[in-house]
Amino acid sequence: MSKIRLGIIGCGGNSSGHARRMNENPDVQIVGTCDVSTDIANGYIDRNLPELDPRPSAFDNIPALLDATAPDAVLISTPHTLHFEHSMHALNAGCHVLVEKPMVTAAQDAYTLAEKVKETGKVFTIGYNTPCSANFYYVRECVRNQTLGKLELVTGYITQN
Repeated sequence: MSKIRLGIIGCGGNSSGHARRMNENPDVQIVGTCDVSTDIANGYIDRNLPELDPRPSAFDNIPALLDATAPDAVLISTPHTLHFEHSMHALNAGCHVLVEKPMVTAAQDAYTLAEKVKETGKVFTIGYNTPCSANFYYVRECVRNQTLGKLELVTGYITQN
């Protein structure tokens, strides 16, 4: 089986963990990174993928990344308001998409993306793993099994640090 060719769009801190995890997957080859400048994209490679061979190409333009590297999939970790535009670029280029949450910032954009995904047949997923955590699984099972009785309302609060 050939490796999945991955392009990374958005070289901020949030995507760093993704880059390292994807690089550890023997079925993935990171072929390019893209941000607002090639200096940022190259710095990202230096920090997160220093020994990767061949070294991914650095871009400051998404269509150029997609044209030059022909990725099978992209990881999008850019500012929220850009997710729609960047996802459409990727889908139009025939890529599968992993986009960070929130998927989009306007309901109509969500419907448009859903239609595009249906048209292309590509996998489109949102990077939101919190509901998969052990705490959420436990709460879900308590609600399903009525461990606390029949609940009418469940409220949660998530914090960091």
